[in-house]
Amino acid sequence: GPMIAGVAAVIQRKRLKKIGFFGNQRDEKGVFLMERLIAQLLDDDFTIVLHDSSGGSSGSGDDRFRMIFGYVDDLAQEIADCDAVVTPYDPNSYRLKGSAIIWTALANGVPVIAPRDTAPGAWIERAGSGVTFGEFTAQSVFTSVVEARNNYPAIEQRARIASARWVEEHGNQKFVEAMLKAL
Repeated sequence: GPMIAGVAAVIQRKRLKKIGFFGNQRDEKGVFLMERLIAQLLDDDFTIVLHDSSGGSSGSGDDRFRMIFGYVDDLAQEIADCDAVVTPYDPNSYRLKGSAIIWTALANGVPVIAPRDTAPGAWIERAGSGVTFGEFTAQSVFTSVVEARNNYPAIEQRARIASARWVEEHGNQKFVEAMLKAL
């Protein structure tokens, strides 16, 4: 769909502070890890945007934790506004499956935390544009986020370079085609 788009020039992000979770929050996307994971991240001074396309009622009393429900007009822009996107997906479900959320983040130079031993994870490891987690647990995902924060300047730079190279060489359409081929 039109969501996978580079949102203009990719800006340099200085540190990993704002984390985004996007898409239809369901079991294979690790929804049952979320409560514990988000609590840990907030305790560790991250700010969070949680989007759930499946609905619900928007709002949160805490500006460190913003919730967005239902259809979002410009999801690519919301993704591009984050310092990293976390996709706590079940590695078994995503072994051979792509993710529009992940590809959109990567197209916009946003580092991604994704499951190891999956098509998206392999891409991220090759490009160095994020961190992969090994176990489908809140703790494993959290540890990967902290690792990304500790190595953020290098990861962020590789994410920007990978994004720029793609768009420059192929444009977004080719970016999407290659992602699908990686599957």
